[in-house]
Amino acid sequence: MKNTKMNCPLSKQIFFLGLFLQMLFAGNTIEQTTQSAEIVINAFTGVEFRAGIEHRHLTPHLHEIALYGHSLSDDIKDQLKAVGFNFSSEFISRRTTNNERAEGVGLDQYHDFGIFRFHYTLNGTHSVDVTDTDGNGIPDYIDHIVASFTHVYDQEINQMSYYRPPGDGWLPGENDNGGSDAYDIYIRNISSNYYGYVQSEYMAQNTGNNENSPGVTEINAFTSYMVMRNNYSGFYSSNNQYGPTTELEAMQVTAAHEFFHAIQYGYDGREKPWLLEATATWIEEIVYDDINDCYQYMPNWFSSPQTSLDATGSHWYGSYIFFKYIEEHLGGPETIRLIFDKGVETNSENGDYSHQAISDGLEPVSSSFQDALNKMVIANRVMSSNPGINAEMYSYEEAEAYPLDGPNTYTTVNFSAGDTVTVSSTNLQEYASQYINVNTETPVNITLTNTSGPEGDLNLHSISEDYSGNFIIQTAYPMNIDPAGYSSIYLAVVSQNSDGSDWNYELSVTSFFSVYPGDTDNNGIVDALDVLPIGVYFFESGTPRETGFDWSPYNVLPWETIPATYADANGDGVVNEVDIIGIGVNWGNTHEVSGETYVIDPYDETLLNNHRSAFQEIHNSLSGNGEVIEAIRELLRSVLGIHTPEVFSLHQNYPNPFNPTTTIQFHLPTDESVSLTVHNILGKTVMEPIKDITYQTGTYSILLDGSQLSSGVHFYSLQAGRYHKIRKMLVIK
Repeated sequence: MKNTKMNCPLSKQIFFLGLFLQMLFAGNTIEQTTQSAEIVINAFTGVEFRAGIEHRHLTPHLHEIALYGHSLSDDIKDQLKAVGFNFSSEFISRRTTNNERAEGVGLDQYHDFGIFRFHYTLNGTHSVDVTDTDGNGIPDYIDHIVASFTHVYDQEINQMSYYRPPGDGWLPGENDNGGSDAYDIYIRNISSNYYGYVQSEYMAQNTGNNENSPGVTEINAFTSYMVMRNNYSGFYSSNNQYGPTTELEAMQVTAAHEFFHAIQYGYDGREKPWLLEATATWIEEIVYDDINDCYQYMPNWFSSPQTSLDATGSHWYGSYIFFKYIEEHLGGPETIRLIFDKGVETNSENGDYSHQAISDGLEPVSSSFQDALNKMVIANRVMSSNPGINAEMYSYEEAEAYPLDGPNTYTTVNFSAGDTVTVSSTNLQEYASQYINVNTETPVNITLTNTSGPEGDLNLHSISEDYSGNFIIQTAYPMNIDPAGYSSIYLAVVSQNSDGSDWNYELSVTSFFSVYPGDTDNNGIVDALDVLPIGVYFFESGTPRETGFDWSPYNVLPWETIPATYADANGDGVVNEVDIIGIGVNWGNTHEVSGETYVIDPYDETLLNNHRSAFQEIHNSLSGNGEVIEAIRELLRSVLGIHTPEVFSLHQNYPNPFNPTTTIQFHLPTDESVSLTVHNILGKTVMEPIKDITYQTGTYSILLDGSQLSSGVHFYSLQAGRYHKIRKMLVIK
């Protein structure tokens, strides 16, 4: 039982200065302080705060009143006084008229262990369960609390190397300090909604310096004490999928959370509450990883990713995921401690330095607040413990156990080739994100325009998942995305600059082509027919791409004349005879067709005659021999009406693949007996369109009806005198 009394303020000398500073700062905090007062008043009178809003933590609201309560209206002050608050000193807390801590009234027992003094009673409203199984004279409930705080202290102080909270043994005799210099924990009956709370009380050592941090001089450290429940009925269930399943687990997770507040106040009691609450929630996972009480905050938080990371209210607690990401990928738990170390170097009484402290703490791992924010946004969409070798930086160890699959999607874009889709947003807050799902079967180009500020205020990421659960991340804008091989594609827009509160943007999705050099008609195979688009679109020009003939897809924005995009085989931005090289280099190569084909009919005399001069120039540019040159030369002779063949030749069928008809063309330089035979892949003859028929010198086209052929590869052969040639064709049904 506390046996000291308090009849006067601790320090009248600093009271009026502090009150003056509070009034100066009140304009920025009065709304938040008023809301905190409403929450606290209802908590101590047993009234729910607002319909649909559940509050489980009193600590930030008590601290808000302690710091800024003098700026409240007289009416609200009177309501606070009615539930025990005393406004006679600089910092406001619940104290009786005799200057006793209100939390200690009625608690006539205490137990000292380590740095702690546990205050409790065995009688009345605030009594703990008196069961004493081990007969040590201390109720089992108190034994469990002692064991919980012993473990928490070992983890947070001994293992993680945080400084101990400042003590209150220096207080003058007339001040209630719980009867010793131990850290006081009061165990009593409190409102049914709340786990427990920490009450900040005085500037440490009356100067703001924590005596337990050797070599460091704090200026805003606060003393404090804690309140724990005398039972945790209603805070656990054996059926919980996550969160406490026993009373002991509810007690443990509360101890980890609230004791970390006491530690935080020993660093900088004026630090922004979002940082304090998010990290106190995070440390629950470090000290008691299996309880997962923090999961309860995730569904609401992930349902509104457009809300600022540092938004007030219950959003604070869900923001623990930001520090979870930092802990897992950017230096471990030591980085979180370094954030608090760095926070001491600025005076939070003068402004919000929380983001600067985070950046300073991340500097040793070559990161920053903005960098960590962007990476967390990506990880939140990936939501996997094993995202593949290219996305290991974006994993969460417990992703599959989280009670959600990822953040809410702002909108879905269902894209078709040739479309232009614009997504507009006017509700993206600072330090927040929005996700856009893109459904497309064709490559797309993405551009992002910030309509309310500099482009650097926003960032854009694409998050693509393949069919094996591996992720590929792109960060840039504009960006190009080829959907081939991906089961899903998401875009994440991130607001990463603090100079503003809301951002408007437009995101545009347009067609983007994937060009294989040489396949100028994009039908999936490089053959003689690919010379035709080059002639038809001769001297067309458009956006150049990375030049080269390597057999791989090259991403390029579509030209105004779309088929010419493919005809530019070497990617130099103009269609000319040089692009024929692409046909020769990649002759016979095949690829999976994505997008529209632009195959030109070699028998469309009107179209080809319109481009006769281009075909003549291409023909004249050809030199040398070989299969490729001869095949192209023969095709061009046909187009140009050069009807006297110089050599035997059998052309590739057109179209190919086909269903059900295709045309086979051949040239005869002399009169010959001709046979044209079709074989299946086993070599069996399945058709004989021509059998031992004499043809005169010339060029011939045979229309083949393949309706009776099975789907797949077939071969057709021409026997003309001593000339024999076999080619492959593909039937698709």
